[in-house]
Amino acid sequence: MYLRGRLKGQMTQGDSPDWEPLELVLGDVLPGWFMWMFEVRLDNGLILNAYKHHQTRQYLHLSRDGSAFRFCGNDSYLHVDLAQSIQEAFPDREVERLPPEQRLALEKALEEAQW
Repeated sequence: MYLRGRLKGQMTQGDSPDWEPLELVLGDVLPGWFMWMFEVRLDNGLILNAYKHHQTRQYLHLSRDGSAFRFCGNDSYLHVDLAQSIQEAFPDREVERLPPEQRLALEKALEEAQW
């Protein structure tokens, strides 16, 4: 069901993590900053994985193809810009603390997300 561009979703499981969407989006250097939290099935059948950043507590909700969604409350999700979602998970104050290798990996992920 759509709610003004939003899709309803329901948590389906929280026991079997799927790291592939996060690795697809962030590469193999940055996923260590995240915890896999749960899986959501949207009413259109799309599966999302919810990842929470250890320090910022910001979520990335990603589909298997690397599309980003934002939780909007009331069990609804909205398709959003991937690069913006990544930037929200890694605000400037956190980026400054990253080791050089991770900062470069983040820059690459943001660049690729904009294509």
